[in-house]
Amino acid sequence: MNKASKLLTSSLLGKEQSQRFLAGTPFQLCKTAHNYYNGRNGCQIDLEKAAEYFAQAASLGDAGGLYNLGKMTQEGKGVERNVLKGHQYIVEAANKPPVIEYIPGSGIKSNNIGVMESWHQLGMAYHFGIAVDKDYNEVCYYRSQLFDW
Repeated sequence: MNKASKLLTSSLLGKEQSQRFLAGTPFQLCKTAHNYYNGRNGCQIDLEKAAEYFAQAASLGDAGGLYNLGKMTQEGKGVERNVLKGHQYIVEAANKPPVIEYIPGSGIKSNNIGVMESWHQLGMAYHFGIAVDKDYNEVCYYRSQLFDW
């Protein structure tokens, strides 16, 4: 996905503008957050920095940022543990559009992966009663969302 985004944006915008464009995108913020979360691409594992980058992406309304920040908040990784607040982030991510315009104004559409991850997580939450009461109707609803995607 990273190579594709670089090739696509550089062919549409030129190499220099492409680098500036990608620098502030939720995609790039989440990529950087994952690098800190997993200790990849020259980044040391730093869960607080990872949470900061996910929070920046979340503040831009990105489903992936919201989902990952929600998971980290539920687990207390890099941020104070708060299962209910984490659940709220995941619900917010699940309510984002499942298909988004990859580069605003380009007409190129892409699946919004953070939405799918959130639907799965919410199905699991309702199945096991994590931050919510067990509700198999809700489990079926989120499963159907995944299969309809």
